[in-house]
Amino acid sequence: MEVKLATHKDVITRFIDLYEGVKLERPYELLFTDPPARVKTIKTRLGALVESGVWSEVDVVSLYLDQGGAEYLVKLRERGTRVRLITRKPNKKAHEDALKTLGEKGVELRVNNVVHCRLIVFDEEVAIISTADLDAEGLDNQRQIGVYITDRATVKQCKTFFYKLWEESQVQSS
Repeated sequence: MEVKLATHKDVITRFIDLYEGVKLERPYELLFTDPPARVKTIKTRLGALVESGVWSEVDVVSLYLDQGGAEYLVKLRERGTRVRLITRKPNKKAHEDALKTLGEKGVELRVNNVVHCRLIVFDEEVAIISTADLDAEGLDNQRQIGVYITDRATVKQCKTFFYKLWEESQVQSS
């Protein structure tokens, strides 16, 4: 009896037959802000997460913010979400005004002038790591890149990293 081995084409064809129409969730997705191409998937994904429901806690690292970026965090606070933000000491009025608004709304603020990452963690379910700050430049006007992550182990590592930064950061005074 002759045994016929499957070729790579046979395997691919069988895979397509089995999974055609089945949505396979990827644990990572690349996000972009590319103004010339009118692509703003970082902003779109962030907006969808904020609008999607009630999160228990959202932890954010953004070096700079403006009122537009602060609105995302205010909306979360108004829904009862615990929001913690690590940022740099403000050197622009827009950043200072945004921090004042956030402080008034109950967002927990800390400053860290040596941190460089941009990170947002929603509970232990989703994280966005990107080059974009929560301001008009980062979300609308500059070319940026990021990763949307739903892999639980990776999100948990992001949360642990945030806690380490939080402990190293100073409480933001009004």
